[in-house]
Amino acid sequence: MPVVRTLKKFDNLDLVTLFLEIGNRIASREKLATIMELGEGSIKSMIKILKNKDLVLTEKSGNKLTKKGKKYFSEINKIISPIIKINRDIFKDKLNVHGCILRKYEKNKLKKPYIARENAIRVGCNSAMILICENNHLKAQYVEEFDFDFLKKDFDIKNKELLLITSSDKKKTAKKGILALSCSLNLKLNKLFRSIYM
Repeated sequence: MPVVRTLKKFDNLDLVTLFLEIGNRIASREKLATIMELGEGSIKSMIKILKNKDLVLTEKSGNKLTKKGKKYFSEINKIISPIIKINRDIFKDKLNVHGCILRKYEKNKLKKPYIARENAIRVGCNSAMILICENNHLKAQYVEEFDFDFLKKDFDIKNKELLLITSSDKKKTAKKGILALSCSLNLKLNKLFRSIYM
């Protein structure tokens, strides 16, 4: 009788998301499953991968980052802020909206922002947007008629930083869209993410 293997229900960006969630808090597998909107079996498999890379360890109090994991987490946090839920229907689609600040990025990639946004759409997001802070105002490139300054209440953004926003019917997909968008705009961040899942 042939062995039936279960297809894995997570991808590379799920691994990065889990790593960041563990960096933000010491959490049990059950808690992480709820946050990640994945089964405990998938969380267990992902934690095993992160342990094999010496990024995560498990103690009685829960899962937490190792010294190496903390170093990666610190480097990532220098580039992007934590991803947070935005309680505003920015895209008028009544879906989950999340955002984060991208502090450093390749400026030449902003010449064609639609290419970067496509990365978020590919992972399942319904919408994605890149805003830039200029002269203390949030603006979408090539769009002058909309005022996005109301979002400054949610984000402590500085001049020349980017605000990345996505929407999806699932919270985890909106978060993954942010990660896909951010690493397409910052080469170092892309390398850091790859070192987590490769």
